Amino acid sequence: MGSRTVLPTREEFRARHAQRSVRAGVAGLGALVVGLVLAALGLTYPTWAIFYVLALVFGVAGIAAAAVALRAHAERRQALLGLTVSGAAFLGSLIAPALIG
Repeated sequence: MGSRTVLPTREEFRARHAQRSVRAGVAGLGALVVGLVLAALGLTYPTWAIFYVLALVFGVAGIAAAAVALRAHAERRQALLGLTVSGAAFLGSLIAPALIG
């Protein structure tokens, strides 16, 4: 009479992580672009620094999700795309403050 929860298979689980890595990377790149625009406009320091931190956090989250997804053989292309986009957000959030400041 209890409820049954059907857990996803390993392939479905890793496919979801591939999608998460792409979404996190795109969110990180978006935060990085907003931070760069705000810094270029000369707005106050804490405003654009928050977006750099968001880009860093989303970049790390996307890299971690892509690492899980790359263990599967089916979703490699999407996982590699997520890894690339998340890596760009991560590295951009580290390099951009030095370029602006």
